[in-house]
Amino acid sequence: MSIVFFGLGLALLVFSIASLWYLFQTVRIMWGFNFFIAIAAVLLNPLVHIIFYFFPQDGFDSYKRGLFKKYFFSLVAIFVIGAAASVLIPAMESKKRIDAMHDDKREPWEWVIRAERLD
Repeated sequence: MSIVFFGLGLALLVFSIASLWYLFQTVRIMWGFNFFIAIAAVLLNPLVHIIFYFFPQDGFDSYKRGLFKKYFFSLVAIFVIGAAASVLIPAMESKKRIDAMHDDKREPWEWVIRAERLD
């Protein structure tokens, strides 16, 4: 179980660092077009990025489009990892508790009384 936590944490760290790097790169690109858009991108991130990406700009080449795509991918990856962690971690904890209850020889009503005392 600790390997899963470590793996999720490491993946989250990698994608967070990548997302920050791509954020700085995309804001730098936006600054070249209009500094108001770049400031709005920092304050209202990532909505301004999405709007800026889908409205055609002069001089918006494939390298710049690729940076935006990688930024969007890193945000989606962070969201997916966070959603997976929010489901997996409680599920693992619940399974441990259920297994502990099955290993214990007490009656189920004794578990309810014990749980009420812990609250």
